[in-house]
Amino acid sequence: MSSDAAATLLPFAGLAIDVMVQVLVLRAGARFGRSLAVGFAAGAAAMAALLCLPAFAGSGGGSGRAGTALLVYGAYVGFGYGYFSFLNLNQASLRVRIMKELLAEGESMALDDLLLRYNAEHILDARLDRLLEGRQIHRQRGVFLSGPRSEFLNLARLLDVLKLVTTGRKTCG
Repeated sequence: MSSDAAATLLPFAGLAIDVMVQVLVLRAGARFGRSLAVGFAAGAAAMAALLCLPAFAGSGGGSGRAGTALLVYGAYVGFGYGYFSFLNLNQASLRVRIMKELLAEGESMALDDLLLRYNAEHILDARLDRLLEGRQIHRQRGVFLSGPRSEFLNLARLLDVLKLVTTGRKTCG
């Protein structure tokens, strides 16, 4: 494999190390944000060590090791940002929505009003309605049953396994 081809794999190697270290640090009891930072730094350090190998001395089409490092780290930062965004998506979307509502209400809102809008029962009802409309579940004599679209249930099971691997905690059941 040429050094240019090998260099294209470095951001993927860095991301793999990032994810593994982040999961291990999180499972060791670190806070979420800290585990992300430690994982990202570990991936970057691993790529720096790999870039020191003689195989990468001449890669980059004449631009040398510095050009290769710049391209590799640019791609790694992009991958790392994508990984962070994916993990943070659920929490961030609710925070952004609350902030938009605060701005729409003149930058302040009483706690009772917030609790009314983000009532767990209303959120559950909305999610159940979406599942029913999508035929992913159905209701029979007041009991909810999984629907004909079992791929959604399979996705939920996959996410449960990923949560168990990542955090060491089960989602439910």
